[in-house]
Amino acid sequence: MPSSCHRRLLPCLLLAVSLAQYLLPAAAHSQKRINHPVPEGIPGASDPGLVIDLSDLDKWEELPPFIDTTGFETAVFGREDGEEYELLTRVTDIATDGKGTIFILDGMPWSNPTSPSKAVHVIDAQANYLGNFGRAGEGPGEFRSPEVLMVADEGNTVMVAGFRPPVMVFRRTENGTFEFDRDLRTKTGARAGCILRDHFYLVNYDASSGHVIHKYTLDGNYVTGFGVIYENQNPRVVEGISSAPAGLSCNESYGIIVLVPSMIPVMMSY
Repeated sequence: MPSSCHRRLLPCLLLAVSLAQYLLPAAAHSQKRINHPVPEGIPGASDPGLVIDLSDLDKWEELPPFIDTTGFETAVFGREDGEEYELLTRVTDIATDGKGTIFILDGMPWSNPTSPSKAVHVIDAQANYLGNFGRAGEGPGEFRSPEVLMVADEGNTVMVAGFRPPVMVFRRTENGTFEFDRDLRTKTGARAGCILRDHFYLVNYDASSGHVIHKYTLDGNYVTGFGVIYENQNPRVVEGISSAPAGLSCNESYGIIVLVPSMIPVMMSY
């Protein structure tokens, strides 16, 4: 103890006891801290056939096929310096109609002072520019935080979703351009999305249900929610991990939806 404590023994002892009462529980608490995610919090596969073990590659008679891009033709769209329509800021999603038309979502159009009005660019497979639609703002058909592109109706309908509702619907006109059609009020915003068999699916954690995937009709009617990314007794832990960005893909041929959470090293199939 400091020399002053020799003259004030009782107050110093009381101070030492008080500090011990504060520090010991704090130390004990820090020892119990868990870094998430932990394996026991990740839901198990509902279908064992979806589990692929890559831990021992020697036991594989044939590895999963990889795409060979040798000889593929490439095309580039977007420049750091060039014409106004070529300047991109932050591409958040890309979608195609399956017939050679590609849609590029520029998620931060307002950050480019020379191109404040463009949000969705339309190009062909050779990267020839076909036009653009949408813009940043707060009004109908204007984007606040666009993150997701979904293409339906053989490319005649484009849906744009973001962190906050609604989903904005644009339709192709007779002259080939796209115009704002309507807003779809959804249960949540979207971290990712895709379209499968006349429904669209949005990824965003909903604490009230615990679901991360939400199914809607193309008219915006809510059908159901499903999918659990992480299980834990602490709701803040679940929300923190389940609310992180994720990837979502829809396979029309097999009727499968694949979710890839950014915080957990798994691929979940439904």
